[in-house]
Amino acid sequence: MNHERKPRIDRLIHSLGGLKLTFLLLVLLGGLVAQRAIIAQKFIYTENIPWFLELLNALGLDSPETLQVPFYLVLGLFAVNLGLSSLRMARRIGARQRGMAFLRNEEAVRALPVSEVFSAPTASGEHLVAFFKKNRFRIAVEDTGTGEARMHASRHGFGYWGVLFFHLMFLVLLVGALLSVLTRYAGSFRISPGEMFVEQRESYRNVTDAPVLFGGDRLFRLRLEEMQLSYWRPWEGKEIASTVRVFGSDGAFLGHKRIAVNSPLSIGDMNIYQGGDRGFVAEIEAVDPVGTKARGSLAFRMPKKPGQDLVSRATLPGTTMELEFRLFTEQLGKIEGLEELGAQHMATLMKVATVQEQQATFRGVVFLGGTLAIEGITLRLLGLKPYTSFVAVRDYGVPVIFGGFAVLVIGLVITYFWVPEHYWAVIRREQDKDLVVIGAATEKFKESFRARFESEMNEIREELEKR
Repeated sequence: MNHERKPRIDRLIHSLGGLKLTFLLLVLLGGLVAQRAIIAQKFIYTENIPWFLELLNALGLDSPETLQVPFYLVLGLFAVNLGLSSLRMARRIGARQRGMAFLRNEEAVRALPVSEVFSAPTASGEHLVAFFKKNRFRIAVEDTGTGEARMHASRHGFGYWGVLFFHLMFLVLLVGALLSVLTRYAGSFRISPGEMFVEQRESYRNVTDAPVLFGGDRLFRLRLEEMQLSYWRPWEGKEIASTVRVFGSDGAFLGHKRIAVNSPLSIGDMNIYQGGDRGFVAEIEAVDPVGTKARGSLAFRMPKKPGQDLVSRATLPGTTMELEFRLFTEQLGKIEGLEELGAQHMATLMKVATVQEQQATFRGVVFLGGTLAIEGITLRLLGLKPYTSFVAVRDYGVPVIFGGFAVLVIGLVITYFWVPEHYWAVIRREQDKDLVVIGAATEKFKESFRARFESEMNEIREELEKR
């Protein structure tokens, strides 16, 4: 029964690990990825929809979730295919190593790419064994019983497995990518000095969909202590960094940490990166004619180009009135490199305009702590504080992907620095001396190997003659 089952298993491994299936799965995976990528950019085309989007719409493939099951199925089959193809390759490498280890007769040794024949004193076989051991060869010796001894010596046999590491690299990268798809979770948030951020899905301003695996909230907390924002000169950024106090999910204080653009903060399986969004948050209050109050905040992002204003727009609650706010604040002068800009504004104020049909009409200025009346609604500027942004990312696939590149480096090192070498020798007794026939073979760097082989043979002959 076992003998009948083995060919079936071999055929299954051959089919699922074959190159034809690899090519087919690559084509299918490319199509599925293209569909998801095109749909992800669909919002770009508001007019004159291109033909490929119209085709996807006509086929009912206008959502990334439409082919989600086939996508994961193809990824899973691809992982199986790469795993079984690696198994097939491992079998071939093992069979090749065993085939190279066979002892050869004199005729076969003479026919090798490089070979040498010379006469030596008796007991030369012992000297050959000592020479190969000194050079870290693995040796097999057989006495035929007819006055002839055969020998095989090999080293760097691990070099045969270098090509397998390339297969394993693709397998590890695919597993890492699949794990990343299933576990990646990212969200952005912004806070001001003195504010606390509690990690949970509801706390993010923008957040990805909940991951399939490991999707629970981590509930750690960050309190922003200080922002380090500096410029070489106005609008040419020098540094964005933050100092935070970190608390665990149990409320335990974990210490002060500094987060910079190239220096993220790691809390368990989460990485917190310094974001590029920074500016000021203005707290405003709106009071209607009957005394109803509404409070909110306006974010003014730091402009990227000289001469641009800090602008924000908002629609007052319960109305259709859209307002445009332009912020002018002396707090700019507190940022290293922007001192001259702060000197231009001796007080914090906002210029307010109403917006109709994309046309802004100036309606007045409101100072910090002051008020401005517009069409029966009174606006009050309550406060102003800087803010900075952060991005929290959790992705279990990233270390696996880096592991895939490590496997690639290992494969390259093995392939180029562990080149397998095989030596065969036949020693035949002839009266009072030995006839020594030595041959060798390698797969790479054959010219340099030939020169080294000749040097080694000269060394062996010289040592035998000294005996």
